[in-house]
Amino acid sequence: MREWQDSYCNAYFGFGMGVRSFNSEQKDALRSVPPYRILLESDAPYFPPPNARHGHPHYLYEVAKVVGTVRAASPREIVRVAHLNGSRLYGVNP
Repeated sequence: MREWQDSYCNAYFGFGMGVRSFNSEQKDALRSVPPYRILLESDAPYFPPPNARHGHPHYLYEVAKVVGTVRAASPREIVRVAHLNGSRLYGVNP
């Protein structure tokens, strides 16, 4: 993560349902991402949350809950930050 941040200072980092199975090193990397570089990914239609047949953007909040747990932040805060970051990255008004 640090190498990417050092080499590509404008990089954003997207997190999807895979965060559910992060090991401790990956969780440390997630914690090291600056908040203004976090994006959430639905991985739709692949990698659904438990008890779902398909991924869907509706499940972004599930990703935000896991990211928030790792980063000691509320899911709402993670969604808010990711929304602002996505808007900035793609040039869309929030």
